[in-house]
Amino acid sequence: NISTQEEFEQLPFSEKADLREAYLLGIQAVPDEEVVRIHSSSGTTGTPVIIPYTKQDVDDWADMFARCYRTAGITAQDRIQITPGYGLWTAGIGFQLGCERLGAMAIPMGPGNTEKQLKMMQDLGSTVITATSSYALLLAEEITKRG
Repeated sequence: NISTQEEFEQLPFSEKADLREAYLLGIQAVPDEEVVRIHSSSGTTGTPVIIPYTKQDVDDWADMFARCYRTAGITAQDRIQITPGYGLWTAGIGFQLGCERLGAMAIPMGPGNTEKQLKMMQDLGSTVITATSSYALLLAEEITKRG
């Protein structure tokens, strides 16, 4: 039972190295039957971290993304163009789940294909774009070039 700041500071915490050392499913805290989805870090800087999700994890994740959208002033009336990747990487599907939980229109584009991104943005009237900062900058530069 934690009751003070000092007690809280004594708790151990996980670092990236701990998660990498737990490869493949060493961080799984529930039986396989409760795992409904697997995601993974990219592994760009080392061993990828495999992350098992339960149904509750997925529901909580959707709620957190929806809360982030609401905090940013995004509403169910928005059209959210989702450019991060789907698949094992967690970003794209997280943005989409939050969008759906919020009740907004999801436009699940995924990464790349700038020409199609810009066409769909205009044709569908996207009011929000989710992207990595570098891809958002690239899109903004391309829009500026086109006037």
